[in-house]
Amino acid sequence: MTRRLWWLAMVLAVALLPSVRLAQPPAHDENARMRAPAPTADPRLQARGQPNALHYREGEVVIRFARHPDEQTMRRWLDTVDAVHVRHNHLVCIVRSRTKSTEELIRFFSDKGVTYVEPNYVFQTHTIREGDAKGPPSNRPDTRARKRVPNDEFYRPYQWNLQLIGSERGWRISTGEPTVIVAVVDTGVDLDHPDLRGQLVPGRNILNPGAPPQDDQGHGTHVAGIIAARTNNHRGVAGVTWQCRIMPVKVLDANGAGNLFDVGDGIIWATDNGAKVINLSLGNYVESRYLRDAVRYAFERDVVLVAASGNDALPDSGFPASYPEVLAVSALRPDRQLASYSNYGSSIDLTAPGDDIASTFPNNQYAALSGTSMASPHVAGVAALVRSVNPTLSNREVMALLIRTSRDLGRPGWDPLYGHGQVDVAAALREAAVTYERRVDTVAQRLAQLLRRLGLTDSAQGRGLTGNELTALLSHVFGHRGADLARELRQRRHVTLGEFDRLLEAFERDAGRGSRPAGFLAPPLSPEKARSPLTLRAAVVRMVERGWRLVPQQIPDVKVERSAHIRGGQTERR
Repeated sequence: MTRRLWWLAMVLAVALLPSVRLAQPPAHDENARMRAPAPTADPRLQARGQPNALHYREGEVVIRFARHPDEQTMRRWLDTVDAVHVRHNHLVCIVRSRTKSTEELIRFFSDKGVTYVEPNYVFQTHTIREGDAKGPPSNRPDTRARKRVPNDEFYRPYQWNLQLIGSERGWRISTGEPTVIVAVVDTGVDLDHPDLRGQLVPGRNILNPGAPPQDDQGHGTHVAGIIAARTNNHRGVAGVTWQCRIMPVKVLDANGAGNLFDVGDGIIWATDNGAKVINLSLGNYVESRYLRDAVRYAFERDVVLVAASGNDALPDSGFPASYPEVLAVSALRPDRQLASYSNYGSSIDLTAPGDDIASTFPNNQYAALSGTSMASPHVAGVAALVRSVNPTLSNREVMALLIRTSRDLGRPGWDPLYGHGQVDVAAALREAAVTYERRVDTVAQRLAQLLRRLGLTDSAQGRGLTGNELTALLSHVFGHRGADLARELRQRRHVTLGEFDRLLEAFERDAGRGSRPAGFLAPPLSPEKARSPLTLRAAVVRMVERGWRLVPQQIPDVKVERSAHIRGGQTERR
């Protein structure tokens, strides 16, 4: 697939930062085909006039069995169609035949007790063809009055996109938290890029599980930099979030193409490994039951999913953007008009900058690319910031907040070009912060009652400082369809703190054994921040969140944790 790149401040780079190389990314043929096995055009899609995602892997099918057959039966079926069992996860498997067509495989397996059997469709990145963009932006907004301006070299002259969406005002509220992980399900990420170093958590190469998720194409590295490039480090570019982490999940190859199974598997893997937001700057125009299953799997586990709408100027977002569980994003020009290539239509939820977006590129480079692939990570980054400011929000609440706080463009209210409007960092974070404080205040009394019910008590012995803040943290962790979910509630209490023999006490209550201590002794406090966790393993109590009403249930597998954050001489707000 061909890509368009304009040079980022060549003169500036030579004069001020000779070590930064700005180079043309490798060109890729828009009509490139996967080599083994060869993709084939789907006539249903050709009839719709959508040429960018018409392919599936010939001789391969994705199968979900209602009840998985035993090994002997499966072997007999595979021998009948001269096929092999290529890969599988806990939802589906891939079958590849040496001699049978995709249509023949679908016919054969359709009566074998399957939930569905479908082609292994090819997905591609959503970066535009050369010539579709209008050149470097010339009408950038004047944001000089904004505060919290990063010092990254290319921020002021080239990152019009972050200035347009109110990032500078938003960064005064939060720059993100490292505990919030954004999965980039894409071509991988350049693991050694200096502007991404320290921003990554372990990821996965779905194409080659034994290899690292290294980017061999460039697209994923660019997307990752938009979300979370190292910021305020006097070099390169700034990210939407400064502190959140990127999880690279490689599902697309060096041509920027991948298949249905790998994309779905990447979504599932990211969900199971701690992603709170997943960015999907890829797509196809045919609805797949397996992709829908993977999206629902993530959504039901509280993940915010964001996807690019596509770059064919069509009133159709394709998939996964068209699924209701996904935020579909169209692309803006610097003048807040829809980019000429951007898809639009009934699925669009939000819009974000997509033209000539400066970001990281492999081999220590920086590039400006255009497409809805570049718009989507802006929204994913803001979602991560919202989850940093208010970790109590569910994915549904995050999505609703982003929509509610967006800047309306076009016709009043929702419209098919811009959806509900342009994502707004500052407005979203302001509302997230207010919502969090309101919830903390509401829950504090209930939490205090709950702590007493569990036998947890506070004691502040000794003499010393005043004006410190004791934060009691209660977490309940429980299993949910194979994935762990956690919720945290914090109670703030101002106490007189100083030298302590015992800071907190906890008791484990068990009807069969009575009560016993499960606490710790805290050393004398210094002006440094001290963190001391308590763990209560409750055999008879489990906490379930129901609209922020805490209901004890008799389910014996829960860990309840309590910790304190003390800062000598001042109050630390968390």
